This record gives sequence, C-alpha cells and structure tokens, in this order.
Amino acid sequence: MLEIETARPPPRVLVVDDEPAVLRSLCDVLEVRGLQVEGRTDAGEALALLRPQTWDLLLCDLSMPGIDGMELVRRALVIDPDLACVMITGHASVDNAVQAMRAGAVDYLEKPLRLSIAMPVIERALEIRHLRRVKAELEATVRTQMDELRQANADLNSFAHSVSHDLRAPLQAIDGFSRLLEARETTQSDERSLHFLSRIRSSVKQMGELIEGLLLLSRLGRTAIDRHAVDLSAMGNDIVSFLREASLDHGATFDIDPELPAVQADATLLRQVLVNLMSNACKFSSKVTQPRVQLGWDSATSPHTFFVRDNGTGFDSARANEIFEPFQRLHPQSEFAGVGLGLSIVARIIARHGGTIHAESSPGQGACFRFTLSGAHE
Repeated sequence: MLEIETARPPPRVLVVDDEPAVLRSLCDVLEVRGLQVEGRTDAGEALALLRPQTWDLLLCDLSMPGIDGMELVRRALVIDPDLACVMITGHASVDNAVQAMRAGAVDYLEKPLRLSIAMPVIERALEIRHLRRVKAELEATVRTQMDELRQANADLNSFAHSVSHDLRAPLQAIDGFSRLLEARETTQSDERSLHFLSRIRSSVKQMGELIEGLLLLSRLGRTAIDRHAVDLSAMGNDIVSFLREASLDHGATFDIDPELPAVQADATLLRQVLVNLMSNACKFSSKVTQPRVQLGWDSATSPHTFFVRDNGTGFDSARANEIFEPFQRLHPQSEFAGVGLGLSIVARIIARHGGTIHAESSPGQGACFRFTLSGAHE
C-alpha cells in the first residue's frame, strides 16, 4: 500500500479514460488510497488542467478518440517534464510498451486492471515523480549556490585587486619617504631617531609580506593545478642556493636526499611548499650551534611521504594542528619574525594536490613536517 508522507501533501493524480465506468472506478480506488484524484474522459480537457508542478501522476488510456494516450503524454511532458505518466492499454504488447516508453511514460498497465498489479506500478511512478522533484529542487539550489559562489569570487577578486593596488601604494610611499629620511638623518640625528625609522621600515616590510601572503592564500583555491614531472632533489638543491643567496639559511647545513623520486605536481606551487618549509626550518634552527635542515622521503609508504626536518627550537606537539591555521604562531614575533601565513599556504597547496601534511615536534628537539602528494607519483 502506498504510504503517504505527512510532511508533504497527498500526491495529485489526473486520470484520463474515455470509458466513464472505468474512469469512475479507478478514481474511487485511488481516492480510498489517500490520493487527490481528478478524472476526465476527454484528453483535451485534461490538457487544459495541466500546469507545471500541479500534478504528480498522469494515468491515461492508450486508445482514445481525438488525442490518444501517446500524444497526450507527449504534450503533458512539454508542459511539465518531471510529470510521471503511466499508460493504460487494452491491447498489451511489446510494441505498445516500447511506444509508451518512447512517448515518455514510466510504465504501463493492462486492462482489465488488477489492483495487485496496478498499485505497485502507481506507487513506483509516484516515487519517480517525487525523486524528479527532489532532483529539480537540488539542481535549482545548486544553480543558486553557483551564482552566489560566482558573485563571491567576483567580490573576492575585486577585494584582491583593491588590496594589491590600493594598499600597496601608501605602503610604498611610507617606505620611500622613510628611506629618504633615514638617509638624510644619518649624519644629523641621534641613534634613537634612526631606530624609530628602522622600526617604521620593518613594519612596512611586514605589512607588505602580509598582503602578499593573503593574496596568495586567496588565489590558491581558484588556481588550476598544472601537473608535470618534478625532480624534487634538483628543486631542493636549487632552493638551498636561493636561501643562501638571500641570506635566509642562517648558517644551516643542508642534507638533500639525492634519491628523491620524481613527482607529478605543479612545479611553481610545490616550490612554494619547499621554500616555506625549508626557510622555516632555517629560521627556527638559527639559535642552535650547528643548525641542520634535511629534505628526505620514506620509500616504504604509499603514496611516498616526504619530510623537511630541522634540529631547531621545536614546539609543543599538542599544538601541532594549530600552526596550519592562518595567523597562528607558537613563538612570539620578537623571537622569530613572520606573519603567520606560510604554513597555511603550504597546507592549502598540499591539499590541492590531494595530499596531507602534519607536524611532529617537541620543545628543544627540532621539528619534522611530513607531507604526501596523493596520486602525483610516477
């Protein structure tokens, strides 16, 4: 028996049959089953009643004068493409069944109707109608959300453009004028004034780094991944040269595994990952006597796990997940400079490659960042 959900109104059924006795009998049976039923003996009158989303099921006879069942179903589906239609025929045959399905019916019934057969068919047709409605509602919701997402992305792009141009301009002016003032005051001012100028320029630099980090973080979710074969060992050695030339190595000794496997990844984004991890390792190892940074891999894991390890200051492992959140810092700015976005960018890039990253550490025992690049290995 058809179970009618209390959360939605009873299904509405339009029955069309040119035999009044058959029509009346079928309408009475369906009404007893809790359905809202309306019957017509004329297909033209039935079409006049049809409106989108008004009816759940059209139950119609195949052979009728004027507009027959096939044509009625075709026209009905033009009005409401999600309507469930069931054909009734007194001449059941494979050909009739095929023709009914081609016209758009979901099933057919043979006269004389037997309730033990008819009701399960009607129930299935109503369930199909319900699923079609749910699907249509979901698609409408998705379209709305996609429109909202497109608008949000447009707003984000507009904001990023504003940040990129409108905020950088005054920062560049402050930096330029403070540099000129610093040069002018070098021979005329006391050390305290020069210290203030140095603090101004340092803050401008930090603000510039923060803007760059926020812009990069905002773009990562929309940047397409361009995968190519990447030689990690070669990239690691290239980054070592970069860190030394930029005086970001803090005197560290580097150990780059020459047997790192090649990966399929976006080279630009992967370089950003390694630069962040290796420069952080150098920075947080800068206060030990012999700082050491290692880039290696664990060949026993699948996908391979890569790691960047240092012997620096370390941190409490209980807070390991916090460091991948924007602006989360486990050390004061006065001890280790930074804006707190580097590891957030790293985590986002790794996630875009289908991988994971986690940190292992103890205070005073260094830190190890392990990451995978799922599906990226040759």
